Amino acid sequence: TCGSGIVPHTPGPWKASKGHDGEPDRWCVVAEGEMEYYIAVIENGQPGDCCDTEGATARLIAAAPDLLQELLNIANARPSTWEDPDDFKAWAQNRARHAIAKALGQ
Repeated sequence: TCGSGIVPHTPGPWKASKGHDGEPDRWCVVAEGEMEYYIAVIENGQPGDCCDTEGATARLIAAAPDLLQELLNIANARPSTWEDPDDFKAWAQNRARHAIAKALGQ
């Protein structure tokens, strides 16, 4: 919301999708929900390139809301309330790794 210190964005989840816009080799990022919104159409490489840079870019953009949320969760956590600091560290690493895996399409 405005004034909360967080810049509002189209709510997630966002999904990377190849061919979603009717172009079979083009990647898009869409926000899923009651209505579907295009977040991005990716055209940073040759369609169908062997390195799949467009797909990787789409997955990274689609993961942005989750990455932001996990960073907020970790930043706003209170490590002093955890009995064992190692438990807090493991919790934070697990949340970060899960968000990173989504960004990498794993």
